[in-house]
Amino acid sequence: MNTSLKGNISSFYLNHYNYQNMDINGRIRNGLFKGKFTVDDPNLIFNFNGQASFAKDTSMYDFVATIGKADLYQLHLVKDTVAVVSSELDINFKAVDFEDWTGSFVVSNATYENASNYYFFQDILVESYFTDTSRVLAVESNIVEANVSGDFTFSGLGKAFGSHFQRYTKAKKTIETPEGEYFDFDITVKNTQLITEIFIPELTVESNTHLTGNYNSQQRLLSADLNSARIVYNENKVDNIDLTYRGDTSDSELNFFVGSLALNGGMEFDSIKLGNFYYKDTLFYTLEWILRDSIDSRTRLTGYALQKDSSSFEFGIDSSRFNIGAQSFMINNTNRIYIDTGGVHIEDLVFSNGPERKMYINGSVSDSDNEILRVNLRGFGFDIINYFLATPEAR
Repeated sequence: MNTSLKGNISSFYLNHYNYQNMDINGRIRNGLFKGKFTVDDPNLIFNFNGQASFAKDTSMYDFVATIGKADLYQLHLVKDTVAVVSSELDINFKAVDFEDWTGSFVVSNATYENASNYYFFQDILVESYFTDTSRVLAVESNIVEANVSGDFTFSGLGKAFGSHFQRYTKAKKTIETPEGEYFDFDITVKNTQLITEIFIPELTVESNTHLTGNYNSQQRLLSADLNSARIVYNENKVDNIDLTYRGDTSDSELNFFVGSLALNGGMEFDSIKLGNFYYKDTLFYTLEWILRDSIDSRTRLTGYALQKDSSSFEFGIDSSRFNIGAQSFMINNTNRIYIDTGGVHIEDLVFSNGPERKMYINGSVSDSDNEILRVNLRGFGFDIINYFLATPEAR
């Protein structure tokens, strides 16, 4: 087919909106459109100049476009009553399908306006290309820089992480492991303020947060390292985060350190350390922290965690210790804690402060009237409560 197109479309109804005043001037030849297309609508100002192919085997796109104005609410694209965008686009890529495309997307001078603010985004570049040995997906912007290289498909990226971690969750829906794929990834957060203010205003991620790692589907191996100076969510502050993960089909190991954690309620924790080893469906853990508050408590817990099915969990605490002020406490190693849809069920949980002071906890916390939680105290006085009071004058 070789057809010239030139004219005006006075209206076009789509998604419950009547687009007006569209002009087209170009040619369609063998599935390739080359020319200009403009929209001069009260809620959409759009200009397209270039070519776009819709052939059955390979699609090709090489064009520049300008979105002078797009009122997303009036166009029935979003629910927010104020959502106006503008941008310049430079697109040059070819694709066989979603999995196999090469080229670049450049977004320039993008703006977004909502009811509370006006945002400007600098250039965003997304590239997909092949080297002699691998495929590369790269993102460059003032928000984030990312690089993924190896032998992978785009759908396989999500499946790689989903299939690897699904064994920890006992999910009912199985995610297939991508076959014959491997890749390295390197992501650096530069400035997420623009994104988080729009979509997650409670979240702040410090610049230079860095995530690196690699994946190999043949070995079912995933490794990752995360470093961040600070992450804040809903005024809860986490500082000096250092996470290392290594896992394959048989076992996995996680080491997680947080320099400090400040909760919005006022409690502060220092030197939080979590180490765990996963083997044959059981997670063995060690957790330590220091509570910097009126009680100045140091805690070290060791134990195991086991997920029986998608809604049933079993926990056990091995011989562990913590202190409240100057008093040291031990936790026995014969306890069991079960969590399911019916509630929390505790068996033989004992806290001891020397041979004469013990707290025994057995029973359940649930909605059932037939289940109760029993707490028996032996040798404890009310003086222990003083450590939890905010002022020394309160006794």
